[in-house]
Amino acid sequence: MLNKKSVNIRITIPKLLPLIIAGLILVFTCGEALAGRCSSCGKIIDDSSVFCMYCGVKVSEKSVSLFDIKKARRGGELINAAARGDLRGIKSLVDSGVDMEIRDFKGDTALAKAAEKGDLDVIKYLCEKGAMVDSLNGRNQTPLMSACERGNYKAAEYLISRGANMDQAALGNSGERTPLMQAAYNGHSDIVKLLLEKGAKPDYVNIKGETALSLARAKFNMKAAALIEDSLKSLEAKSDKTINTDSINSVYEKGGAIYLSYSNGESEKITEAENFKYPALSPDKRYLCFVRTFPQVTIGMDCGDIEVGDIYMIDLAGTAKPYMVLKGSREHLKNVYEINAGINSLQFSSDGMKIYFMCASLLSNSAIKVIDLRSKEVKFLTGGKSLKVIYQEKYKDHFISLQRKYTGANYPRDVYCLMNPFGEEIREISSDPADVEKEFFSPGD
Repeated sequence: MLNKKSVNIRITIPKLLPLIIAGLILVFTCGEALAGRCSSCGKIIDDSSVFCMYCGVKVSEKSVSLFDIKKARRGGELINAAARGDLRGIKSLVDSGVDMEIRDFKGDTALAKAAEKGDLDVIKYLCEKGAMVDSLNGRNQTPLMSACERGNYKAAEYLISRGANMDQAALGNSGERTPLMQAAYNGHSDIVKLLLEKGAKPDYVNIKGETALSLARAKFNMKAAALIEDSLKSLEAKSDKTINTDSINSVYEKGGAIYLSYSNGESEKITEAENFKYPALSPDKRYLCFVRTFPQVTIGMDCGDIEVGDIYMIDLAGTAKPYMVLKGSREHLKNVYEINAGINSLQFSSDGMKIYFMCASLLSNSAIKVIDLRSKEVKFLTGGKSLKVIYQEKYKDHFISLQRKYTGANYPRDVYCLMNPFGEEIREISSDPADVEKEFFSPGD
């Protein structure tokens, strides 16, 4: 005979069974708060990271399914297998559909781990299966940079053969360095020779003013330094040419490089791709100026995160070799008008001895400045929303700027104003840019 207690248990379990099944379905379909998904790239973040290791965007709070979590964990198994050099395990995981671009907490992919280890068999397999050869980790380093830093010659050679970017620079605690700079600093002269033979740039200057040569010398890696010196001499001999400035029609930027356009319709690239922007010619077309930017470096200002950049010049009638005339700001300053960041809209004075430019300052206005190329003195002229220098005789070296005006009711209006070379307003012109063009600039200007 059943007692009362056992009867109650038998009755309770059947009643709870639907609730247990519903709970299991809920767990396996919703996976409440078990992992995060990046709100930008959609990748699963299988750890406590606040920011996505794929693209840097903050991870959203919405949950993902257990299936996705298991998928992310299997990606972690792939990275661990690459770190161990377990090719058989890697093949099994890749064949089962594991994402080869998944990253660990440092942002490293399986290929990055293999390059760091110097495991050529794993590197070849992953590349042949379609792994991204120039993927960036959390330190903005590519697999090639890791191989060059560690002295893994065969790994570096193979990655170069697969099209790895030899001139991409990573910005880390040690400074912005290319694969050549990494190899030179760490004394891997065989990799230095390889990179130079394959066409790596020996004259790259980073944000700290370092070059591959200066880094090699700093660590007394004289064999690497000698190889770089020979390459620089060869590069200088090739660039020792003059340009017929009379045939220059205009200048433009494409893909981070500077090009000259000639009157016969032809174009010539005169710089390599190095994140160059805002090129401008002097009125006599002898001088060229432009901004070299550092996309990975910004300064936090009231108007946002502003890109760091330097102003460079080229004497087209001379050696046609770029040289710096203004080093932009690298940190925030108390006086916002002393910060030279977010530099743009470069324009020469009529004699080519000054460069007018705009840079970031306040939310509603940019700063308009001028640098004297003889004294290298930079002067703040005025705030404004645009800049165009005048070359006609009556108003030579005056400029037009869009200025924000406030009425008695404190409502703003934007109007183009004529400014003298010292940044003082002479008069308002019009709110219509067509009126400005008609009065001060010919159709060819």
